[in-house]
Amino acid sequence: MRRPVRKPRARRRGRDEPLRWTEKVHALSSLVTLVVALPALVVAGVTYRDQQEINRAQLESTRLEFERYKQRFASRVAVWMTNATPPGQSPASLTLRVQNRSPVPVRWMRFDLRYQIGATEMSSGSYEAGGDAPPCSLMTFKIDIVGSPPSTSFLQLNLVFTDVVGGWELGSWGLRAGRPDSMSRDRQAVEIPEQRETVGDCGEGN
Repeated sequence: MRRPVRKPRARRRGRDEPLRWTEKVHALSSLVTLVVALPALVVAGVTYRDQQEINRAQLESTRLEFERYKQRFASRVAVWMTNATPPGQSPASLTLRVQNRSPVPVRWMRFDLRYQIGATEMSSGSYEAGGDAPPCSLMTFKIDIVGSPPSTSFLQLNLVFTDVVGGWELGSWGLRAGRPDSMSRDRQAVEIPEQRETVGDCGEGN
């Protein structure tokens, strides 16, 4: 009777037995792959971060460009004070000039006056201008101020107006979106028609 043939068991490598040549090659290959992959991973992370910053910059640039486009007409409007009634005379009056160098009309205007003395700010009322400011025009208005005569050294002037795009507010801070629906009909700014002029360099703003 034949004895069953036993297959030889795979010889286990002892702890002190050296690695085979193929195993050394595989280990070295894995190490090289890891060394090469780490810089690539770092470069990929930096590239992703830079791309995110570029995307944010592009979005901000697009937003600013869109804002400039919306303000292309409003940015061509200006307002300033020319003179006031000398202190002690009554009624107190103020002369204002509005320049519209855009190719579209300003539909309505409201002058908001405030006194700014240090940190103290006081409202001096709102004055609605009747009529529109035509394209390429310079208009002069006179307003009678209730109370003490104005001192232009402390007087802040804001102009609220609308164009074909929307409502705007123009003041010492610059130009920003305004609220054309908040009109005040209590006081009027009266135009001096004989002082209306036509201005050059009329067109869309940049």
